[in-house]
Amino acid sequence: MHDPSANNNLVDEELLQEMKFLFANHNQCTIANIIRTVNLGQIAEAHRLVHTLKSSALLIGETRLSNIAHEAEDSFKINNKLPQELFHELETELCQVLNKLKITSQSEGNGQHEELNLCSR
Repeated sequence: MHDPSANNNLVDEELLQEMKFLFANHNQCTIANIIRTVNLGQIAEAHRLVHTLKSSALLIGETRLSNIAHEAEDSFKINNKLPQELFHELETELCQVLNKLKITSQSEGNGQHEELNLCSR
């Protein structure tokens, strides 16, 4: 007898992989965009960027990144700024996640999502 949950697991895994790919593509320039918006005094936009990062990181299971982004979001909300130490932690964790996703994508070898380039500041 065919187990329908087996198909669901495959679909779930494919969906998660697609979400990870989209996360990597959409967040390549997030740090540069946060810097740009802060430098322009657009704190509300910087807050929105870290809020989006927080939520999307959580969706792909990157809870540490999500938690750091949540701290950054609170800092923008409460203090209208992001302390350098917290910014560095956010930047470091995002780079680690993006590098991990790049390695994962390349190791799958399906050719569909081969190259993820990180945006420099």
